[in-house]
Amino acid sequence: MALTSAFSSKKCLVIADSPDLARLFLHSLRQVGMTDGFKADDVEEAKKQLFKFDFDLVICAELGTEGFLEILRTVRRDLQGVRMTTPVVCFSLNWDGAVLPKLRDAGITLPAALPFSLSSLLKTLTRAISPRGFIDTPSYRGPCRRLRAIPDYNGPRRRAADSNVAVEKEKKAGPTPKAPSRPVRQDFETREANDDYRGGGGGEKDVFYGDPTMQQTKIVIDDACVTVGQATKLAGALQTVKTPGERADLLHQIADTTERMVNLLTLANARIQVHGCDDHLLGRLGEIKENIVSNTEGLAEAAARRAIDYGEKILAKAHGFPLGAAELMTHQISRMETVIQVVGGADKLSESTQKLVAQARQILKKVVAREAKIASVLPEIDGMQA
Repeated sequence: MALTSAFSSKKCLVIADSPDLARLFLHSLRQVGMTDGFKADDVEEAKKQLFKFDFDLVICAELGTEGFLEILRTVRRDLQGVRMTTPVVCFSLNWDGAVLPKLRDAGITLPAALPFSLSSLLKTLTRAISPRGFIDTPSYRGPCRRLRAIPDYNGPRRRAADSNVAVEKEKKAGPTPKAPSRPVRQDFETREANDDYRGGGGGEKDVFYGDPTMQQTKIVIDDACVTVGQATKLAGALQTVKTPGERADLLHQIADTTERMVNLLTLANARIQVHGCDDHLLGRLGEIKENIVSNTEGLAEAAARRAIDYGEKILAKAHGFPLGAAELMTHQISRMETVIQVVGGADKLSESTQKLVAQARQILKKVVAREAKIASVLPEIDGMQA
């Protein structure tokens, strides 16, 4: 892998929820060229080091929402001058959609996923330290969130930095047609409860709910319905693929689609428990679940095969072990277990699929053992001493 010399002069602070994870990061940073890496054992120690020393990058790993926010508050609000502009990258295995907006408003530079490979870490670090504007206002202090320019932007201009010259140029150029926008809350409130619109094909009439909460629940169920159809189609196609490459690509698509399907159904159930819904939506959700149960065999088989393929490739490598491979495979197995739960347990599956599931679980144990052995021989790197 081509490493960059841009990291050689950078100093990085790593804060992780476990010593092993911190050592993995420091070891990986050295491999991509960032040799000046230090670790803090907890958030309080990290805050002391941030006040005492200058860092070019801060990496937080699996600190939880409050831990991430505490580090961001320290860097963005408590530090002064150039220090408050230090890039902060937060790594997590399972990101929650409700957490990301909080971190964004607190001034995060980048959220990133665990596990990581050296190539993905290199890309993340390059993005994090790339030149980027910094916004310092009473309500927000952090990197500029405008990642790309939109020449034909016609919306409101909320920053004083948006020059009047640019606005005048747009006026002289004449109006540009606006793209259709999504309905906003006011649109929902102005509609009557019995308003409707035409939905998908077949001339089927779809219901439009005047209550925005109910309409949002309907959108989630609609998306779940579409995703279930995609997962079913992909699982059926698995029986006809001929080459290993096609199978690997298909397994990847099935895994992603299945995860999205489960997430949407979980969200739909949660919304119904909190907000309730009418018989129409309950009926649709029931049909979706019945469809899933009838096709779970293929989805479970696909999830097990993907985990087996990945695990066998990892174990077959005589040299080099991807950092976080055990975490990734654990995540794959959890996808498989979630699908199995839908059908009511592994004993509901065919004998051949049960064997695949058992094989996937055994391979996971071997991958975890291999990674633990590698982690045990990584060099111990002490944190920065005061």
